[in-house]
Amino acid sequence: MGWKVQCSPGTRLFERVSNKCCVVSGLGYIVGAQMADLTGQWQWGLRVTPLLGILAVALMMVFLKEPVRGASEGLSNDGPSRASWLEDVGLLLKK
Repeated sequence: MGWKVQCSPGTRLFERVSNKCCVVSGLGYIVGAQMADLTGQWQWGLRVTPLLGILAVALMMVFLKEPVRGASEGLSNDGPSRASWLEDVGLLLKK
């Protein structure tokens, strides 16, 4: 997308996480299908994918850093915009 919208750090984080969730859930389908092809039984997909989820949670616990409480409060988020709906749509369609 060619346009940028100023949003809070929490919104940007949610956007990144939700995009990754789509990819990861797609990988779950792919791994499950490959396990079914390799073993000839679809049940193996249900046996392997939870183990990958546990591994992902363990990796997140090790490598993700907890942010300092209140660290994002000094950023320039002045609250909700006072623009009308039409102005917002016009800004989005400019580029």
